Amino acid sequence: MLKVGTAIGDPPRTYQEWLDCFAHMKESKINDEYIEMLSKASLVSNQQMSDKFQVHIVKLLNDMLDVRTKIFIKELNLLLKVNDIVDVVALFKKFSKEIKHCLFFNNMEFMPVSFRKELFTSVERQTNEFLQKLLKHLSTQALETNNFELEDALFQIRRIKFFTSPNASLEKP
Repeated sequence: MLKVGTAIGDPPRTYQEWLDCFAHMKESKINDEYIEMLSKASLVSNQQMSDKFQVHIVKLLNDMLDVRTKIFIKELNLLLKVNDIVDVVALFKKFSKEIKHCLFFNNMEFMPVSFRKELFTSVERQTNEFLQKLLKHLSTQALETNNFELEDALFQIRRIKFFTSPNASLEKP
């Protein structure tokens, strides 16, 4: 059984274990090992419980994205305030990894493929819209202030792949 705040344990199987897991994931950094553990998880349920589970997944995903985006913006503003442009690219790479961890549901084969595809598409769309607006703002700021370092950083940032081929892991039969 997975215990909140402890090392990675057994994959969640019951509804209560999943709720504990969701509480942990909302506030904690999750790593590749944790994602791998989740891919081995399951949930034995009826349709009503499955529907409730999907509602919890959507809420968790929104919470995770919100927390990680707020931290990213706070750190980005700090770097820009002190003109630490070199670390801006590293921050975007870190944010990309955080977003990829939010796609934990991709390999949860007990969930319907259509639901996982819908979630992926939603995360991808929202993240891309956020990044487009942010990069447009940063580009404008770089031009207005003649900040060539920021312009160079933006070139590198635009090359970061936040998403691999859409729904790639969901193409399995």
